[in-house]
Amino acid sequence: MTGDAPGDGVAPDGSPVALYRRLRAGDDGTVVGGSVPAGATVLDLGCGAGRLAHPLAARGHAVTAVDASPEMLACVRGCQTVRGDIATLALKRRFGAVLLAGNLVNDDRGPAYLRTSGRHVAADGVVLLQRLDPVWAATAQPFTSERDGVRTTLSDVVADGRVLAGRLTYEFDGVRCEHRFRSRVLDDDALSAVAADAGLAVASFLDDRRTWVRAVPR
Repeated sequence: MTGDAPGDGVAPDGSPVALYRRLRAGDDGTVVGGSVPAGATVLDLGCGAGRLAHPLAARGHAVTAVDASPEMLACVRGCQTVRGDIATLALKRRFGAVLLAGNLVNDDRGPAYLRTSGRHVAADGVVLLQRLDPVWAATAQPFTSERDGVRTTLSDVVADGRVLAGRLTYEFDGVRCEHRFRSRVLDDDALSAVAADAGLAVASFLDDRRTWVRAVPR
């Protein structure tokens, strides 16, 4: 990611912390909050600035929030925080719910992230993961939208049904940041295959666009 960001720091992947501090849980928080079993311990992988960890903690869940960025973790409140690489994380604990949000499963390291999810979920627990809408991603077009005071523009789009690539531009508080990305598109069959490799089975989809997925140990 390029561009000048406010003085809250920048994560190792170039993400400005100030951007992620602005984002609210919104509909994602509703989906996740209603899908985590009552009283379950939660492992939030790639927690960022706590967008989903905070409302889960407010619901009374004991949340362990993991991120590679100390600047991001410094924003997290009311949770145990762990700095680490999701792909190699080994806490030697299991959780009632493991959260893998932010379309991390579509990353090139997505299979490793899912394996981490699989080795940390309890035998009777759930993994809640978020993927790119495969229908939208196959034919994605440039757009501009605004949320939580952040204007987001997608441009330079390349979409072939297997890969979605492009440039995201974020504008907020007079700051402009650009992020070039490449994501693997996972349709239902591909998602089931990568989940199975992690010892998980897709159990259900939690929203109409089938972007939020509930998986369970096989």
